[in-house]
Amino acid sequence: MPVVRADGRGAVRDLVAHLHRLGRRRLAIIAGPAATTTGQERVAAFREALAEYGLDLPDRYVGQGDFQADSGRRATERFLDLAEPPQVVFAADNLMALGALDAVRARGLRVPDDIALDNVAGGEQAAKALAEKLGGSGKIVILQGLAGTSAARERAEGFAKGLAAYPGIEVVAQQPADFDRTKGLDVMSNLLQAHPDVRSVIAANDEMALGAAKALGSKAGDSVQVVGFDGTPDGLKAVEQGTLYASVAQQPSQLGKIAVDNAVKAIEGEKVEETIKVPVKVVTKETVAGFSG
Repeated sequence: MPVVRADGRGAVRDLVAHLHRLGRRRLAIIAGPAATTTGQERVAAFREALAEYGLDLPDRYVGQGDFQADSGRRATERFLDLAEPPQVVFAADNLMALGALDAVRARGLRVPDDIALDNVAGGEQAAKALAEKLGGSGKIVILQGLAGTSAARERAEGFAKGLAAYPGIEVVAQQPADFDRTKGLDVMSNLLQAHPDVRSVIAANDEMALGAAKALGSKAGDSVQVVGFDGTPDGLKAVEQGTLYASVAQQPSQLGKIAVDNAVKAIEGEKVEETIKVPVKVVTKETVAGFSG
């Protein structure tokens, strides 16, 4: 059962077309909260693509998540408990897809394709964009993710690589905030006491960045630039409003195409790479309109 992560409307149509040709008729989706525009639009796009082939999307094949891994896991477990489980699960967000993968593997089912964001490259791009925004000098704070996780490690590596080219940038503090918004707020509030002249914050995800921005208050987006990672709906909204300077986001069309191509390869029994890195992009206020989160 291939588990496909985030996708654009066109890529959803491509995915359904490929899978229909391969005889797959039971397709399910894990969408975001039903009350959100993002959640509604992604279910609608999936339903429209299925309808082109005379396929329905029954309620039992629709899972509502909250863009967190646990919700993807729960939705997939429910799918797998059905008398007739789906043949394909399309997760509309990376974290929900990770939870779906966990649920599938826990049942002893093999998922040969693993598609991931290129965290190191993303971290490096974010650091360079921030350094250029600061004119190559200034004091910055880094909020790290949950210790021991690959995302935290890889993004930290990328930050270090990107900042290495700017000797005028001084990292005055690096502290974990566990990918959590509330912890990002608390950690940043404490760091501001010791470093009131900090000019920027770079966080390993949008949640921590949003927490830091709240701690900074009116300084966020004005005298202090904040950069996040993941391109979440809340993160992109903050970029649009100017609270965050930027967020590192996936490129949906590329992610969707790569996901489709490798899902089809896996179904046809072809060998796929264990990990496929998908390019990311730094999204600023000038380019945010092209990203949906």
